[in-house]
Amino acid sequence: MRESDMALPVANWLKSQGYRVYPEEMQYDFVASNDEQIVIVEMKLSLTWKLCQQVSRAAYNCVRTYAAIATKPRDKNYKVLKDYGAGIILVRNGQVVVLDEPGTNRLHIRKYWEPQIIERLRNKPEPKEIIAGIPQLKGNGPMQRLMPIVREYFERNPKATWKQAFSEIPNHYANYRSFGQHLSHARVTDCV
Repeated sequence: MRESDMALPVANWLKSQGYRVYPEEMQYDFVASNDEQIVIVEMKLSLTWKLCQQVSRAAYNCVRTYAAIATKPRDKNYKVLKDYGAGIILVRNGQVVVLDEPGTNRLHIRKYWEPQIIERLRNKPEPKEIIAGIPQLKGNGPMQRLMPIVREYFERNPKATWKQAFSEIPNHYANYRSFGQHLSHARVTDCV
């Protein structure tokens, strides 16, 4: 099994709970929203330290985070995730089994992000195709796919700001500052 093989079962599981599902959103494997709360899911084949770090970063943006894995978790990293308040789901044979629901998230100190993310996703259409968990090769990632779109946008709208571009161009960034910082070299004119 590959990480990308886990994507469809995880997306279907989130949809069955009434969430709209956005793969590869805001640098996470999945961000799901139901207009009241968001859920962030990070996927790896096993419960590694890297996955624990990714889930802890996600915990700053929302209350409910999950680690999705394909193998039985080791005790050490399992405890770390529970300390972060993250839930753990196991994906096997196309089925999702919840090993542990999210608990108290002691890292969720930036509660103002969640309403902003919900508002941003409210009018964003769900993608027709679920593609997530694909390894990023050097020079081939979400940012590289956005660069020509951003360049074309600023050629058509030379007086536009990064905030306007962020709201009009579908992207995976959390806010317009991050969007502009990472894509500023794609802009033909000076930054606004």
